[in-house]
Amino acid sequence: MAVAKPIIIQAFFLSPPPKKKMKTSVEFSIGRFICTVALLLLPVIFYAQASVKIGALSWTTENLNVEKFRNGDPILQVRSFDEMKKAHEQKKPAWCYLDFDPLNGLKYGRLYNWHAINDPRGLAPAGWRIPTTLEWYELCVQLGEQVAGQKMKTIYGWAEGMSEYERLVPEVIGKARGTNESGMSVLPSASMPEWEYKQADAWFWSSTEVDNDLAFAVNFRNVLKSVLRHKYPKSSMLGVRCVKQ
Repeated sequence: MAVAKPIIIQAFFLSPPPKKKMKTSVEFSIGRFICTVALLLLPVIFYAQASVKIGALSWTTENLNVEKFRNGDPILQVRSFDEMKKAHEQKKPAWCYLDFDPLNGLKYGRLYNWHAINDPRGLAPAGWRIPTTLEWYELCVQLGEQVAGQKMKTIYGWAEGMSEYERLVPEVIGKARGTNESGMSVLPSASMPEWEYKQADAWFWSSTEVDNDLAFAVNFRNVLKSVLRHKYPKSSMLGVRCVKQ
């Protein structure tokens, strides 16, 4: 299956002033506003689902970045930890940007709570679905369980020497750098609210539930070649990858 190339858009604003001057806070605010609006519109206007086939399944090569369910219903955006907690307590599907910063959406997409994953209206785009924990495991088997994480992580963007584990075991530094041989292009999109070390890990939901409070998720770490499976609180916000139906 051919891999769809992501669309890259560059905008240039050419209006050099006759003299150099310091940018005012208003100019910075306007620039940030323009970037934020562009971020919100791009997924709608230029959305193209890039994918790669590994074994029997086709996987998306970018984190999910939608703000509506498949039927068009909007998903609640949370902008603080209090809003995140409230959405979970009310069992409302919700999403957020990493660190609640819209600019992070350009790189990492959106993070979702379990209620969005499990909603019958469908979080994944038409023709796609959220993978089960077994399908995540089978993906790792296809790539080699001991090195699957390394083969899926991007070559760039991951931190070195920032985790407690690396400080205790310094010989692991640099030994698990991503190669992205698989084409999965996993970036350190982390999770919310457990974001402890920047650019050190990535978390993705599976569609497999454990109990009323937990569901299975997979974890990529900067210091590990393999992929870990965890039982994760449904109140957390994690990244999402999809498989083709």
